[in-house]
Amino acid sequence: MPLRVVELDERYEKAFWDLVWKDKIEYYFHIVDWRDERDRTKIFLALEGDRIEGLLVQYKEFIANVKGSDRAVDALLDLDLGGMSINITRDHKDLLLSKYASDEVLEIALLHMKREQFRPFKGTAPVKLGSKDAEDIVDLLRAIGPDVWDERAIANIMDDMDRRIWFGIRADGLLATAGMASLTDFAGIVHTMATREAYRGRGYAKSVVSTLTGELLAGTEDAMIFVRDQNVPAVKAYTGIGYRPFNLYVNMRAAVRRDGKS
Repeated sequence: MPLRVVELDERYEKAFWDLVWKDKIEYYFHIVDWRDERDRTKIFLALEGDRIEGLLVQYKEFIANVKGSDRAVDALLDLDLGGMSINITRDHKDLLLSKYASDEVLEIALLHMKREQFRPFKGTAPVKLGSKDAEDIVDLLRAIGPDVWDERAIANIMDDMDRRIWFGIRADGLLATAGMASLTDFAGIVHTMATREAYRGRGYAKSVVSTLTGELLAGTEDAMIFVRDQNVPAVKAYTGIGYRPFNLYVNMRAAVRRDGKS
């Protein structure tokens, strides 16, 4: 039976929730974006009959998270995702590359921990950041470089600053390291970590991630963080406080369709 791709509406809402709550970590963004950010979110389903074989959550027409079977992902990638940042499980990397091109394709690891696995790191104490620190945070992200933080990504992060948890470490009059996390009723996630090159290797990022993780686990049993899979020092630091590998993904920024359609 061929698959149908439809936009999520009330006809399929129960089936959607039944599916995503079976794995709240894997479907974290599907849950949060649809439940809490519905005015900024679209979700498309790949259906065989009335059974969901795959899902695509599109947030702010900027980020697209795609999950499902091979043929479901194939069908969902036929939607126009040009210009978006596409996230997909690594086992579908070849399928993504067959349909879209980009100069920025990253392999990302999702790390996860339960509250009882947390081993706090006692390093340089971070300070809580707020809206008064916004300019310093933007300056830090720009200093990391556009290959990691382009202007669109920075704007997306800062747009929701007041609703997030921010901590950082200052050194020599600069914001040397900063990190941001979000807490929901069912899980928390560290979204953003940045350290100026001159201040790496001092344990600053590990201290900030440890502090953010402690904040999250005070309100939920599950914490997550994304990290570049090849960033061995960061993976080592985060696993050192209790995070464990959960899944591997590919992120393609500013995707361009290979067939030239839009």
